[in-house]
Amino acid sequence: MNNMVVWIEVGILVLVMAGLICWLKYLGSLREKNQELQYNIDYLNQYCEEIESKVETVRKYRHDLANHIQTLEGLLAGDSDILNVFYTLKSQECRQKNIPLRFEELPPKNEIFFIPMSDLMSLLHNILGNAIEASEKIALPEDRDIAFSMKKTEKELIICSENNYRAEEPLTFQSDKPNREEHGLGMKIIKEITEKYKGSLKITVNEAVHRVRLTVIFPEESAAGEITG
Repeated sequence: MNNMVVWIEVGILVLVMAGLICWLKYLGSLREKNQELQYNIDYLNQYCEEIESKVETVRKYRHDLANHIQTLEGLLAGDSDILNVFYTLKSQECRQKNIPLRFEELPPKNEIFFIPMSDLMSLLHNILGNAIEASEKIALPEDRDIAFSMKKTEKELIICSENNYRAEEPLTFQSDKPNREEHGLGMKIIKEITEKYKGSLKITVNEAVHRVRLTVIFPEESAAGEITG
């Protein structure tokens, strides 16, 4: 009788142990599946980030494409100085939109810069593009004003743009374009080019007169090869 009780207890213990082993194996399989699932999720997130980065790059190229095409057209028309083409294009655009534009200080013709001209032109187009868009929002033409300067010294390149902005709304540097994908893209390009060449970006807002100044300074040690303007 005692032997039978012992064998029953042993049998129960074996069943319990077998159940625990099966449960542990099940938990192990779940853990492996969770690890595999987490790996797949991480891979998918990484893939999505890469795709988003490529889409963002395409948006930036598309954003600047019209500006680059206009610049090339100016060069093909016979003007060999790419910066002079830029000044002419922006002056024409501001006249058409009834926005006073003053070039207060500019480098000499065919100046040599330590930033590739493609990036420099993209930077300048976006700086003045933002100033022009902010000026367009001002109802009275006499309240509009843009001042632009670019100065190259032995140690740095200084680019400065000042413009008035509409008093009735906060200054956000966000576009009013219908395509929301374009919102803030100009400022993002300005920041990326500034960081790329180890420059500094400073934005000063004078709320009393509703005027904003954007200054970008590049040290000459940020040189990535000298390109003739």
